[in-house]
This record gives sequence, structure tokens and C-alpha cells, in this order.
Amino acid sequence: MAEVSEIVLVRHGETVENRAGILQGQAPHLGRLNDLGREQARRLGVALAGDRFDRVLVSSLTRARDTAHIILDCPTDHPRPEPVALDALREIHLGVLHGGPSDAWTAISAGDPMAWHPEGGECWRDVQARVRPFLAEHIYGGPRDRVLVVAHGGVNKVL
Repeated sequence: MAEVSEIVLVRHGETVENRAGILQGQAPHLGRLNDLGREQARRLGVALAGDRFDRVLVSSLTRARDTAHIILDCPTDHPRPEPVALDALREIHLGVLHGGPSDAWTAISAGDPMAWHPEGGECWRDVQARVRPFLAEHIYGGPRDRVLVVAHGGVNKVL
């Protein structure tokens, strides 16, 4: 049986849009950490200060990268590897729904949320197909190590 890395899976801290009930998806102009989100990341960094990580893998979206940097900036006795940003860990692409109200996704996708996708966006099966190669390349097989993964609610559910 192949060795499997141990994952510490983290969702980014709260954003301005989370608080306002706005869909962020992959929109580059959305998803900035608010004060609470920065404090959540700092507290997690303090809680993880005693933990050793061999690798840090993070979504390439700003809110996840910022969360990872705040966590890694907390004092620790362990060397911290530089985070590696990966597009495979980006949140679901919401197409025309980016910037809309959070409840829009739930209402529209009620029939088959795994297969339904907004115009110009992804369905959850697309996200699964994007994440599978990440798991194969970065988590399964190879050396058993400890990996901090900082991503998003949707992608974390897929993982």
C-alpha cells in the first residue's frame, strides 16, 4: 500500500464578502480577509506553532495565500517551508454568479448540485476532476510527510 501524507486542512479566514453574504468563487477582485479573518489565521498560527510541516500547499487565490502567510508568520521552533501556490486548490469557479448573493447558488443548483454549473463556471464534478490530480501528485505515494493545506470551503469538502 502506498504511503499517504498527513494533511492539516485549513479554510481561509473570514473575508469581507463572507460577512456580507457575497459569492466569491475565483473572482480576483473579491475575497480580501477582514479583521476577523486575519485574527482567525493568527490564532490558528499560534495553535499550530508546535507543529512541524514538511510542505505548505495553498490555493493561488489571495485570501488563502494571505491566511497561510499569517499562520506561517507566527513564532515557532520549527522551520517553516515556503508555501507553494496551486491553481488546483482554487475555489469553485462561479461564472456569472461571482459577486452575487450567497443564496443564489443554493436556489439555482437545487436539482443536481453536482452536475449544475453557472454560465461560464464549474460544477462540483469539475472541481473533483481538478482536485484528483492534486491528490495523486501531492498527497498519495512518495514519502509520508506532514502537509499544511490552506484552501476554501468547497475545495476542502471535495478533498
